[in-house]
Parts: sequence; structure tokens; C-alpha cells
Amino acid sequence: MQQALQIPEFSTPQLAAVDVRGYFATLALLVFCCIYVPMPSSVRHWFRLKRTKDNAYVD
Repeated sequence: MQQALQIPEFSTPQLAAVDVRGYFATLALLVFCCIYVPMPSSVRHWFRLKRTKDNAYVD
């Protein structure tokens, strides 16, 4: 059966319209949430950097 399905004589290449708006909407929502939703303090601690006098970053 697998060999019969892979025979080029049985295939017909066609263009198909694909709706990708949902993917972009999901990506936009994810970016929106990453920017505007506040992170819990346990996660925020890892991203907080303090500057010292010699311009070195320390945690």
C-alpha cells in the first residue's frame, strides 16, 4: 500500500489556500503577554541585574 501511494503517476500537484491568520494571532497574543503581563517575582529575580561602579553586572 505504501509503495502504491508513492507512485508519481497517481499524484496531482495542486495549490491549496491555507488560512494562517490563527498562527499569527497566537504569536501576537504570546508577544503581548510577554510584554504586558507582569512576571512572578521568582522569575523576575533572574532577569534583574544590578550595576556596580565598575560597570560589571552582578546578580
